[in-house]
Amino acid sequence: MPHAVGTVLGVVAVGAAGFGAPGATAADAWVSALLLLAAVLLALAPRIDAGRRSDAALDGSDLAAAATTAALIATLVRITAVLTPGGQLVVAAALVLVVAVAARAMPEEWRRGPILGIAVGGTLIGLIAGWTALRGGFGVLATPGPIWAGDLTGWPAAPTGGATWQAPVALVLLAVTAGVLLPAPWKYDVSGAAVVLATIGAPAAFDLPWWSPVLVGAMVATIFGMAAVAAVDPRAALSRVTVAGVVALHAAGAGLVRPWTTALALGSIALIGIVVATLARVLAPPLVEDLRTEGMPPHLAQVGGAAAGAALLTLPGAVAALAAEFGRPPQVILTAALAASGLGLAAVAAVRRQVPQYLPYASVAVVGGATVSAVAAIATGLPSGVYAAAAACSASSPSWSGPRRHPARVRPAGTALVRAAGRGTAP
Repeated sequence: MPHAVGTVLGVVAVGAAGFGAPGATAADAWVSALLLLAAVLLALAPRIDAGRRSDAALDGSDLAAAATTAALIATLVRITAVLTPGGQLVVAAALVLVVAVAARAMPEEWRRGPILGIAVGGTLIGLIAGWTALRGGFGVLATPGPIWAGDLTGWPAAPTGGATWQAPVALVLLAVTAGVLLPAPWKYDVSGAAVVLATIGAPAAFDLPWWSPVLVGAMVATIFGMAAVAAVDPRAALSRVTVAGVVALHAAGAGLVRPWTTALALGSIALIGIVVATLARVLAPPLVEDLRTEGMPPHLAQVGGAAAGAALLTLPGAVAALAAEFGRPPQVILTAALAASGLGLAAVAAVRRQVPQYLPYASVAVVGGATVSAVAAIATGLPSGVYAAAAACSASSPSWSGPRRHPARVRPAGTALVRAAGRGTAP
């Protein structure tokens, strides 16, 4: 008890000095307020325990430990900001990580309070860094001008340079903190959200070239796509493949500035999807007793199917953008996209017996790609019946089920559709 009284009195004295000392700033006042709150909770911990419900998750000691942890982080951040100004956000995130590692080493029954304090501090830092990253991510997408002819003179439409570099670095540190300290599934979701924000905000924060969002997004999508396949916990796989999909979608949006960047973004997504879908099928046999009777594990089927669908959906767009980069007319561009849809349909038909769980995803993706081609034909004034027929024939193609007729009589749907597109008539 005397030690507790001495600690409380010392904290009160320091806190009061923070409010009234000459040259004290608003930051000093906030740190002092946190110190005083921690002292009050420490003194009132026995009363809180006496009056709390028996089913409450936190007791008085946990609340006092949470406030003390938050006050400790704030104090260290303030000291570091005075000694080395200019990197407060990164320093704060790094200190949160250090304290999280220390809390992880504590006995499990002692962690509840520190985890709460670290979560509060990390949330405040994450909100500041996340807002900065969001501004950079949307600034990358807000390039003025039409698709494939954006005005890059003012790119990006977001603040660059200065202290903006701190946001993605701080978010990466917070992602590691969440992975170290939080329980599943929270650690998967929180760390994934931090990585998404860091990825979309990095190009503007580091003042990278205008085409860099495509490469950064493709790199992160590759890493998290592979991590999703390698995950043992299905919940972790779902979170990681979601991260990969979000950053890939942002990269595709950022690539609409020019045809070649669109082709690069969509082609990268298609390649990543093929690799992830293949790895999911390769890694499935050791996880089940009989792959033919039991099928792939549900989480691998979902990850692989989503990856295969993404590849089939983006491949026609990548081919069309590449044709546009070489100056081809609209009819050639859309015919190339339709040919890519037919190629994807033939590829799925060839491996349908090995990956039957992928077929629903593949069907939606192939039909979606052909539908986009039909809509583009309407927008460009070309005969839309051919491309509408492509979507219908893709959905009803005999390739999705087993061969019901003699193989010599079954012709891939894509072949007839491409020939018809070249003639400008429906098949």
